Amino acid sequence: MSQRHVVAAVVLMATMLTGATTLAEEGARATLDLNAPSVEVEETLREDAVASEERSTRLFGVGVFTRGGMAAYRAVACGCFDRKTWRAGLGARVHVGPYLAAEVGVQYGMMMLGGNFPLNGWELAARWQPAPHATARAVAGLYTRLGFSSMQVMGMRSVGAPGVSAALGWSLELVPMLSLEVEAGAQRHFGAMAHWQLGGQLGLATRF
Repeated sequence: MSQRHVVAAVVLMATMLTGATTLAEEGARATLDLNAPSVEVEETLREDAVASEERSTRLFGVGVFTRGGMAAYRAVACGCFDRKTWRAGLGARVHVGPYLAAEVGVQYGMMMLGGNFPLNGWELAARWQPAPHATARAVAGLYTRLGFSSMQVMGMRSVGAPGVSAALGWSLELVPMLSLEVEAGAQRHFGAMAHWQLGGQLGLATRF
């Protein structure tokens, strides 16, 4: 092989190496450009997740709630749902950790049985929400409530009927510190006005 051929081969190889290096650098720059938006999005999502986790893991908090709804009324002596009640109430809630809360509330409404009989009552309950709003599990927002209650129907009995209550509900965070709550529940009252109430309620709740 002549000297000219050797020089030509060396020049050709150098040109090929230079071109390959240039293509590799351009590919790396393109990869960085493509990944840049993804990195920004991931960083934003990470910050949102941290903020949500901080809200959900606060040890203590207080809030107020309002809710109302209707229920079917079944007297123990009757065995049939022959009347209904509607009520609205206001209460306060103390959160102990991200899952547990204690709440107390008062209620006012009407019993409808051939006429409207005013009623009032109160409820003291414990509320357990196994998965706060920040989680992505299927049970996020679900909660249960168990407590003691009392109801007095004015014009029918002068003594309030004590009882117990239970509810299963779902809480949807509308904005930070404000949630929509919908639930189905039951109450069992004892005494002279022993009865069952089965119904649903809708409400709003805050947490500070």
